[in-house]
Amino acid sequence: MDHNDKMLAAAHSMERLGGSFAEAIARAYYRADAGNKARLTTAFADLFERYAEYHREHVDTIIAWVRDRADEAMWYSMGWDMVAEAWTDDDIAAYICPDSTFQDVWQAIGAALGIPAERAAYAVRVHDVDGLHVHQFETETEAEAYAERMLGRPLHGTSDVSDYGTRITIVKP
Repeated sequence: MDHNDKMLAAAHSMERLGGSFAEAIARAYYRADAGNKARLTTAFADLFERYAEYHREHVDTIIAWVRDRADEAMWYSMGWDMVAEAWTDDDIAAYICPDSTFQDVWQAIGAALGIPAERAAYAVRVHDVDGLHVHQFETETEAEAYAERMLGRPLHGTSDVSDYGTRITIVKP
């Protein structure tokens, strides 16, 4: 991100997240020519730097969340493996705006790649010595029945550990 992009991101953050003074400076920045933009960023350098840092932290947090989620077994096998393995931080950052939520970015990437961003089925996660295995079911009843078969007894809540140390978790859509 070059200096102008950084200052523009800071201005967006100032407008959406700052007080009335920061919002007024951001709006002046949008309307200013190159010379006046330079004057504004010099006169209010601390304000622009603080909001640029906030934007960078926001972007880093969302990138980490997208990478972690794309790497989860149930998403990884649904086409998100490309995001987990091949996408750079800049690829993900292109989908992030100053007011983006984690889910906004997740859905935008899913739409761009044509892969599901919503779970349409119940999943039973089985984590044992062989690793993590995910099984999907159309109904909650089927998922619970499978989990109980794996545990050898009724499931307590949505997550339980078998007598052999296997963790069984039902993930609802």
